[in-house]
Amino acid sequence: MKVELNKRIFYLIISIQVFVLLCSSYFIRLDDAYIFYKYAKNLVEWNGYVFNLNEKINATTSFSYTILLALFCFPFQSNFEIALPLIGSIISVVSLIYTAFLLTKIFSEELKEARFILPVILLSMPLIKNAIGMETFLKIFSMMIFLYLYQKEKFILMSLVGAFLFITRPDTIILILITSISYFLKRKKLFDIKIISIFIIIVLTYLFASYFYFGRVIPSSLGVKIIQRDLKLINGNFFDGFVKTFPGGENVAIIFFTFFLFAILILCLKNKAIFKNELFQIILIYFIAFTLIYGLILNPPPYPWYYTDYIVLYSLIISFFLKIFIQKFKDGARKIFLLSAIIIIFISGLLVTFKTIKTGYNEKFILYKNTAKFINSFSGENSKLATDEIGILGFYFKGKIIDELGLITPEAIDGIKQKNFLKIIETTKPDFVVVDFPEIPFYKSYINNLWFKNNYAQVYTLKLPLSGVRIFKRKSFDYKINSFLSSEHPTSHN
Repeated sequence: MKVELNKRIFYLIISIQVFVLLCSSYFIRLDDAYIFYKYAKNLVEWNGYVFNLNEKINATTSFSYTILLALFCFPFQSNFEIALPLIGSIISVVSLIYTAFLLTKIFSEELKEARFILPVILLSMPLIKNAIGMETFLKIFSMMIFLYLYQKEKFILMSLVGAFLFITRPDTIILILITSISYFLKRKKLFDIKIISIFIIIVLTYLFASYFYFGRVIPSSLGVKIIQRDLKLINGNFFDGFVKTFPGGENVAIIFFTFFLFAILILCLKNKAIFKNELFQIILIYFIAFTLIYGLILNPPPYPWYYTDYIVLYSLIISFFLKIFIQKFKDGARKIFLLSAIIIIFISGLLVTFKTIKTGYNEKFILYKNTAKFINSFSGENSKLATDEIGILGFYFKGKIIDELGLITPEAIDGIKQKNFLKIIETTKPDFVVVDFPEIPFYKSYINNLWFKNNYAQVYTLKLPLSGVRIFKRKSFDYKINSFLSSEHPTSHN
């Protein structure tokens, strides 16, 4: 009876976690998530796979995630503003649930009682908030399906999932290659030609379709991030991000990683057998390879969502670590310790999610949404807006977005490479330019240039407590400001 009671409590805790996580995730509005939402919106409206109308540029890192967003959004075309972020949140949370479930299935024998702790740990990870609405959770869910099918030797299905995984995030080819090498080393043979052919045919079809539609195979995001790295447009490198982007600040990150390294040390001393498990080896080698490739070769700026993948590794290591202590207790005490650990982790995780719910929408979302709606009030679909954060502004602005960092604006690349950001404005001639303040990025210093002052005038300033934007208008652009601000949008202006 006690075991059944513990299971009921466990399922109750998971249900509460999922509900609270779903509620909190709806308030998390990442700017880059809105790039996916804009592409999905255009797909639903039959405008094609585009960000700006009639411009076939692939600025997304996940084709399949964008397609899923569009498919689920079809019944809700009357309200994209609510539907797409909600669908993005649901995909994220559902992917997390099934990721946790599959991890417990894959490592059920190795985890034993700790299999009840792993889902609670994974769903409590503070890093989750860094990737809500992105493709990250669909990626790690697909990775777990791939590994589960590999473990069960359902190789045909695994090949299909592997192709989907590649289309979801091309960098998952790292996992596919590591798994293939492991298969060869363990069995002294390659996968059957039929299994390999299925994967290759689907992937090549996707790559050829990308080339004929976009004129290139690789998404623009890869090249742009390499340029950002080389020119140091964004502070920090990939390794810095492990600490700098950790929710709660650097001190919390140091405490967490100290504990994580301690857990690895204990596993090396007390549970060496886990390092001989093939699936654990694959996951461990994948994350080591991923870290080395991103840290030493690509070295992109430290965008927060890059580090959310690691919740799989963190959850596994911590679960195996706690299992060592669980086994030290006898049956009665073991159940008490297990339940106590679950409740403590559960409460800790709720603190982060409740804080998000209490805070509501992040300031940047409110600011950029209001900025776009304000400009919409006196501009048309042929207007052009230049900015360096294209997601939220691009979703709400009804005209064309000029990306000063080049993601969806190829004509900006020359100016970026020359560090001549005024050239981008001279070349593209936007009707509006949006500049953040009080901290103005160095590449926005062109606003003090004489040419810019002669051609553009600051017409509006929108402020919130911690941030704001200045809106510049091209002097030759005719406009009339309409009433915009209301009690619903608590944005002050000058």
